[in-house]
Amino acid sequence: QQSIATPPEGPESAATRVLARQSLAASRAMDDTLPVIGGANGTVNSLAGGSLAGRPVLVCSPLHTCIIELPEGVKPVTTVGVSKSEWRVQQAIVGTQPEIFLSPKFKGLHQNIVVAATDQGRPINYEIRLVSDAVRYIPALKIEDSGGEVRSWKTDLQTADKAPTDQSATDKGKVLPLPNIRLNHVNLRWSIHCGGGGWFRSSDCKPIRPLRVYDDGTHTFIDMPQGLASHGGFPILQARNASGHLIGVDTQIRGNTYVVDSVPAEILLRLGSEVVTIQQEGK
Repeated sequence: QQSIATPPEGPESAATRVLARQSLAASRAMDDTLPVIGGANGTVNSLAGGSLAGRPVLVCSPLHTCIIELPEGVKPVTTVGVSKSEWRVQQAIVGTQPEIFLSPKFKGLHQNIVVAATDQGRPINYEIRLVSDAVRYIPALKIEDSGGEVRSWKTDLQTADKAPTDQSATDKGKVLPLPNIRLNHVNLRWSIHCGGGGWFRSSDCKPIRPLRVYDDGTHTFIDMPQGLASHGGFPILQARNASGHLIGVDTQIRGNTYVVDSVPAEILLRLGSEVVTIQQEGK
């Protein structure tokens, strides 16, 4: 109470103030929480992953218990950020599923919780924003596995059937990583070609040509090649609707992937004289 009544004071230096603004701007730019997908019985699935890659929101209500379901194999170590006088927090392992149970004591709380955990010996942090509402609540928030690695897909099924395999696939066996999106929600029917019409009808766009484009019905993901920083940075992204008019879209960059907060009919990537046109097939 004394600390609250007489908080420490003192202005920060000009250099610290400038660095603080830069740090806040960088933090907001990297807050690229991916969308949540509705599950069964009111549960939502977050694609944010771990290592503070995103900060999903869990809404709880007094007299109700919310559940945070972590990926299987993750071992929670501790939870930090919530006060025992405001929240009831308990950890449990249900089968192989690590879970955290939360129940707020009051409405109108908004803060965050950090779960320090280990995943196959690798340290990982999950940050979830918490909100307590008077009556509304989300029964469970499931955090999907963070993924993010290039994995080798085995051809065991083909071998079992003694069917011939694609030589290029067996040579490398490498595929681009998909984020943890339900496969029945993924649309891969996008075409990619160089040029954008008009003065940019022809374009040598290989340095900025996407490796893959797909959408989940609400967001469009554009995987870009490595080395863009040495080539001039990420291209400018523009979008058009089905009528061909330019439209504004919210876009974030996560690693080497554009995350577009919609599914436009056409997307243009421009970097100097290099232009890439990306279109939904059949539209």
